[in-house]
Amino acid sequence: MKKFETHDLIIQLNKTLAEKEKSFYSQEQKLPPVFIAGAPRSGTTLLYQVLVSAFDIGYIDNISAKFWDAPLSGLVLSDEIYPFEKRILTNFNSEYGFTSEPLGPHEFGYFWRRWFDYKETHELSVEQLDKIDKENLKRTIFSMNNVLNKPVAFKNAVAITLQIEYLAKTFSGAIILSIEREPLYNAQSILEARLRSGNPEEWFSAKPAEYLKLKDKSYIEQVVGQVYFCNEKISRARNYVRHSDNSARWIDIKYEELCEAPDNIIDIIDEKLKKYNVKRKNVRFGKFESSNKIKIEKEIFEKLQTEFGKYY
Repeated sequence: MKKFETHDLIIQLNKTLAEKEKSFYSQEQKLPPVFIAGAPRSGTTLLYQVLVSAFDIGYIDNISAKFWDAPLSGLVLSDEIYPFEKRILTNFNSEYGFTSEPLGPHEFGYFWRRWFDYKETHELSVEQLDKIDKENLKRTIFSMNNVLNKPVAFKNAVAITLQIEYLAKTFSGAIILSIEREPLYNAQSILEARLRSGNPEEWFSAKPAEYLKLKDKSYIEQVVGQVYFCNEKISRARNYVRHSDNSARWIDIKYEELCEAPDNIIDIIDEKLKKYNVKRKNVRFGKFESSNKIKIEKEIFEKLQTEFGKYY
């Protein structure tokens, strides 16, 4: 008797539902998507958790993430199980971007790989971006918003952060939340993730185009360069939006301010979402503990400081 494989069943379910969904897809943009961009370990997951707890918006949780080829089905199923409008997360923990509870946010990696054909790096070239079925991507994201009748928020350090300029151009109405952490502590946090894996030489998370130059350098140079170049991609996209588009849709957030006064950040986002009649939930947040403290050997931390001096 063939062994029951859950993942195989989910793959088949995705294929079946993907065909059924086609009649519900639309090119009409009624509501904007919300994209969260930030370097790995910059606070993107915490921002995602706070955002979906504070507003009646859709998002990819650990239930809907199982439906990467049938995202409308996943969102509707998740909303039926526990309506998005009633959700206020109580667990703000995560393990390097991953949450454990069913309603916790998910990066939706399988979904984004459908559109972004990563090679040696995660940052797509102009030629690769030109090959994306842009109209179908737009239709899919618009339909995810439309089926819930609310904006859907997305966070993925690889797909969204390194393609944020492309997404800003493709989705002209998208709201973009850009979070930045003090670079030195951001790099330290990435290094901590490497050390926890047991091998500080092993790359962690997003690979910008400059990875090809960084991969043969020391791990100190790698983590510093990774933070710097990820932030540079975001800065380039920010400049595009501010000079060529509606700058009101771009919101800059500091990780340190999010930890210290999350309600102030929510107030700022609320001003942007009001025009789309997005309901703010009756929730207030206390302070979150910042991780900006020295957590590695002082000698290594000082090497990070020295390396950052080459960039700033």
